[in-house]
Order: sequence, then C-alpha cells, then structure tokens
Amino acid sequence: MKMSRFRIITFLVLSLLLLVAILVFGNSYAPTLLGDAGLRLQHFLLRSLFSLGGLPITFFFLLKAAIFLVALTLASHFTMLLLQKRVLTLIPLAIGQQYAVARVISYLVFVLGLIDGLQSLGLNLSSLVVVGGALGIGVGLGLQAIVSNFVAGLILWNSRSNWETASK
Repeated sequence: MKMSRFRIITFLVLSLLLLVAILVFGNSYAPTLLGDAGLRLQHFLLRSLFSLGGLPITFFFLLKAAIFLVALTLASHFTMLLLQKRVLTLIPLAIGQQYAVARVISYLVFVLGLIDGLQSLGLNLSSLVVVGGALGIGVGLGLQAIVSNFVAGLILWNSRSNWETASK
C-alpha cells in the first residue's frame, strides 16, 4: 500500500500536535486523552538523557531543536531565493556577484538565527566567546596568507566584473 506525501505529512503533523498537547496540558489531561500510555509518553519525552552545561537534554528538547534547525534552514534558503529572484535583480550586478551576495546573506541569517535559537533553548553561549577569540588569533597568526589571498581574489573578481560591465 503506497501512501501519498500529503497523508504522511498530515500524519506527522497530527502526531506532533498530539505530543505537544500532552506536554502542554500536563498530568491533568494526559490520562483522559490516552490513559496510562499518555503518562508514559509524557515521562518518556521529558526524561533527562544527559546534562549539557547544567541544561537537561530530553527527547522533547531534541525534538524542538530538530524542528528549529529545519525551519532555520528553510528560512535561510528562502532568504537566498528571495534575494536572487526579487531584490538583487534590480541592482546592476553580475550574476556571480548576485549569487555571492545572496549566499553570504543567507549564511548570516542562518548563523544569527542559530545563535538566537540556541540561546532561547537555554544553552549558555558565553563560553563560545573564548572559542571565537581563539579562532580569531588562529586566523591572525596561522591562516593570514590564506585569508589575504581569499580577500585579494574577491577584490579581483569584483574589479574584473566591473571592468567587463564598463567595456560593454
């Protein structure tokens, strides 16, 4: 028996809504909805698997994180498509430059959304400041030639496309 995508997605969405309803309404409505199975499901989803920096990681936390990552990836992708199709076509840039600008902005949307989402989920990101500082020192000392070549390539790429549009 082959199921359509619509039925599978509908089943998954309704299952997720049932799980959220059990967690939101708590112990007062779970026995009446699903009986003892509802209570067992609630305890299973809220049972701590391990702790990360004092934050208990549960199945429900992992489910929220997975849904957030999928939504963030889609938002980043649609941001890039919107920029490429609607916004950057109005600006006189080469196609490659339009793609590069849209890609960089979509990466920024993803990274900023990820930082905001991780903080809203309860993870303390102040320790990542130390990692960012160490990464900055590593780039400054060890990867200086690579970064300078990359920046020079971007400058040459930009000047070449400007030269091509000026010669037309």
